[in-house]
Amino acid sequence: MPLSATTTKALALDLGPAIDGELQEGYRDGLAGEPEPGGNRSDWYRHGWLNGRDDRRCEPRQEAQATAPELLALAKREGIT
Repeated sequence: MPLSATTTKALALDLGPAIDGELQEGYRDGLAGEPEPGGNRSDWYRHGWLNGRDDRRCEPRQEAQATAPELLALAKREGIT
């Protein structure tokens, strides 16, 4: 299935090393079964944690195409897009 324009745009975002690091750290923690993040974590971390948790469970909470708008909304709020 071809990627939607929204997904393509989300994949092309240059989030910078700090945000990439937050996403990756969250993903690793979710994959490892760490507890759900609290309010001291960024939305980027939480997004990564949810994806890691879902991969660990082999139960995606949504299709990959549905994740792209979430990333774009976070990026827009942070002034990245």
